[in-house]
Amino acid sequence: MNIGFDARLFQKGQGLGRYVEQLLLQYDKMDLVGHTLTVFLSEEGMVDFVPKNARIKTVLAPFRWYSIQEQLFFPRLLNQHKLDVVHFPHFNVPIWYKKPFIVTIHDLILLKMPRSARLAATTRLSLIYDIKYAAYQYVLRRAVKQAKKIIVPTDYVKRDIISALHCDETKITRIYEAAMDVPACSAVSSNNSIKPYMLYVGNAYPHKNLELLLKVAHSLKKESSDMRIVMVGQEDYFAKELRLRIIREDLQSFIEHRGFVSEEALSELYCNALAYVFPSQEEGFGLPGLEAMSYGLPVIASSASCLPEVYAQAALYASPDDPTAWLEIIKKIRYNSVLRTELQKMGFARVSQFSWAQAAKETLKILTTRP
Repeated sequence: MNIGFDARLFQKGQGLGRYVEQLLLQYDKMDLVGHTLTVFLSEEGMVDFVPKNARIKTVLAPFRWYSIQEQLFFPRLLNQHKLDVVHFPHFNVPIWYKKPFIVTIHDLILLKMPRSARLAATTRLSLIYDIKYAAYQYVLRRAVKQAKKIIVPTDYVKRDIISALHCDETKITRIYEAAMDVPACSAVSSNNSIKPYMLYVGNAYPHKNLELLLKVAHSLKKESSDMRIVMVGQEDYFAKELRLRIIREDLQSFIEHRGFVSEEALSELYCNALAYVFPSQEEGFGLPGLEAMSYGLPVIASSASCLPEVYAQAALYASPDDPTAWLEIIKKIRYNSVLRTELQKMGFARVSQFSWAQAAKETLKILTTRP
């Protein structure tokens, strides 16, 4: 078979870029006998990904994601290569592409929680946002309806798609993702003189529910606690607003948003933290918690969405609406070294159950299964 893979978002990092990157790196190691993998890349991707596998060929696809060019010109390029099936790693399947395809739907956050989408577009005219959001819904629904098969990262997302988009569940296959390999903490310099802290890594979008951590910080302040919360994430509208709020509420001694940091600095933050906090109201897979477990961090997670499915017994859970419960769990973590050690062991065991190699193998099986 001649399999196409839309890898225009290939990049090292987080989210969709990491998903594309990890599948490609695994395919490059695999025996693809009987198949050809035609990979469509951006200009940057053509430089960053040079396959060693002779059955993988790369093609330049200079069409920006979510653009008119993607919709109009990408289908023409795909058709030129006479592909038996194409894997689109996100919902943005060109509506004019009529041949067989597989699509990965990572979550329905924008459909279920449009506030995150609308606030992300606060600098744009409301009419423009409304048009874009309507286009998102149309493209998503069409992709789900027309796809030969749909890949999702959790059973939670599978149930969402069946419920919200009335999809035939036999079309949907759950394939778990995985954490990245991380440096051993023994190899990272540690500073034991700093105050004990909980760590959060990720963006500050509304559904991440960082409002709860501010409430926890207020409680720490009232108790004159030596605990604090450190946040790391991309610099954007939400991060700036959060930082201003921390200053307005005089919480600088108890909660800190550092913005973007280097990989080395991030590793040190993971290795020196007491635990990882993840109060999100809605996730498709919850990769940050798994990566924290890879560093040996106990994880305190929201009991909402897919997180209990992914972390199982390896995390402690609290309602995303109950800051008092979060504070109590933080205290347990702070003063119970036996509990921290037990959670660390369970975290390492849980992380080992997920594998990008297995994810790529299962994905390829779906792509190469003829109707």
